[in-house]
Amino acid sequence: MFTNALGNPVDQTNLRVRSFKALLKRAGLPDIRVHDLRHSAATLLLSMGIHPKAVQELLGHSSIAVTMDVYSHAMPTLQKEAMAGLDRLLEGSLMRFGVSFGVKQQGPGLAPHFIVAAGQGLYVTW
Repeated sequence: MFTNALGNPVDQTNLRVRSFKALLKRAGLPDIRVHDLRHSAATLLLSMGIHPKAVQELLGHSSIAVTMDVYSHAMPTLQKEAMAGLDRLLEGSLMRFGVSFGVKQQGPGLAPHFIVAAGQGLYVTW
């Protein structure tokens, strides 16, 4: 909430038309809503690697699920990083038993493809 010099709430139309739109124009920025700044800030924070829980709290969302449903696009490497971590974890564990393991990402939004090879020619995929 923005207040005027007297501490009263600023009229939304005055803020938007007299101040905000003028600032956008002077800065050479596109015509956006004040609320769009909220989305921009959240997207930038998540793309910088700030933990989603911190972003959720800053935005005042009731749950982290709300934040992730709206802003998961800002974390494009999330699945790739998760699969690489799983690959590293399982590779070390399975190698002790002579089993190799690999994860192949099928594409954006598609489920990963797991490949396990044990001994000569036994391959299991899922």
